[in-house]
Amino acid sequence: MKLSLRRIFEIPDMPREEVARKVSRILAEHGDNMLGTIPTPEEVIKNPERYYILYDMETGDFVGVGAIRIRTGEIMKVVIKREYRGKGLGRFLLGMIIEEGIRNGVELFTVFVRKDNEAMRKLVESMGFEEICEHPKEDRVLIEYKLKIVPRTGRYASPTVPADPPPDSDNYDEYYDEEDYDSDTF
Repeated sequence: MKLSLRRIFEIPDMPREEVARKVSRILAEHGDNMLGTIPTPEEVIKNPERYYILYDMETGDFVGVGAIRIRTGEIMKVVIKREYRGKGLGRFLLGMIIEEGIRNGVELFTVFVRKDNEAMRKLVESMGFEEICEHPKEDRVLIEYKLKIVPRTGRYASPTVPADPPPDSDNYDEYYDEEDYDSDTF
């Protein structure tokens, strides 16, 4: 598996409309306990800067999808297809989204997680996000988490576990050997 974080217009040999349909389908079919609505393909195309695809360059498969509002630092979605779960890819995708935000000047990240979504809560907490408060809703309780970035250093201000590439990634050793790595491809 050779993974790359791609935007919807960066998938080779596939029209943007088809990419948007796949993104929307993955969010609908694999977004267990996901907050918010599932974006239509038209909404994905309308807001291409929000969506990131964890793309397997060897097979052409979409492994997962993430979404962030760079302007506000709100991480909106982190979804890994079921057949790829349990391999550290959620951590990898979230870490890549955070790195992309840092490159774009985000200093404070926010994520809202359903209280009953234990897997996502454990993931964001392990990445250094701190629980801020609970937001009771009619049918669920949302927990708000924040992660502060130290300006100009790109380092997390709270204790974190670094976003590791998955152990079976082809470039795992290279990730740790190079100080200035190319985070677009792993």
